[in-house]
Amino acid sequence: SSDVCSSDLVQAAADRIARGELDARSRVQGDDELGSLGRSVDAMALRLAEDRERLAASAALYRELFERAAADGFASIACEVNLAPPNPVSDAFHDALGFMEVGRAVVDGGPKTVRYLMRPLGEALPPTA
Repeated sequence: SSDVCSSDLVQAAADRIARGELDARSRVQGDDELGSLGRSVDAMALRLAEDRERLAASAALYRELFERAAADGFASIACEVNLAPPNPVSDAFHDALGFMEVGRAVVDGGPKTVRYLMRPLGEALPPTA
């Protein structure tokens, strides 16, 4: 039946996306639940691919910053990231670049709390960062 075929296409696309193949698409069409699910899976893959591109561009900018700062004689780089509200993508990104927490602060006594991170410049970057 077409439902089995459509569900197989959605499952195959989801499996490929889970393996990191973010160009995978279900190609399921229709106005039923499977069509809606297929469009959602396709939209998720597109968003993940866009996020991956942004993270790669950000990592490249940090690499350039690290190189220039080291060439200018700086020993480390510091940055600030949100603790509350949380930003787990930013946390993982900065962890992958080798940043370590060196402090925290509540901003203007309000609901925002930040972490101060530092990364020594003499350390090699992980190849995946």
